[in-house]
Amino acid sequence: MHLILFLSLFTFSCVKQGSLSEFSSTDSPCLDAYIANVISAGCTAIDTSRVDENITHIKCQNYEKETKWTKGGFYIISNEIDIESQFIIPVCIDRFHILYFEVDPQAPTTF
Repeated sequence: MHLILFLSLFTFSCVKQGSLSEFSSTDSPCLDAYIANVISAGCTAIDTSRVDENITHIKCQNYEKETKWTKGGFYIISNEIDIESQFIIPVCIDRFHILYFEVDPQAPTTF
């Protein structure tokens, strides 16, 4: 269910912004959706940092407009790992990864 909602939002964002000439598939629908949405919002640089061999933190560093995609941090985690935390919310699951949104503990967040 989350994946269907997430992909619907992804499709809407792509159509709204027009062509994504810089986009090429990673074979992970979750990661593809993240990349397409940050490109749509004008992100020009994405910072990635490896937490461990199964977890990578990703965040847009330079962007034209502020959205949850560009301002928020995300974790891309192997779907073989089971993680529970009040500071991350799963927003997409595919056969390779789970994409989590990083919750700011200082602010109420809805994605």
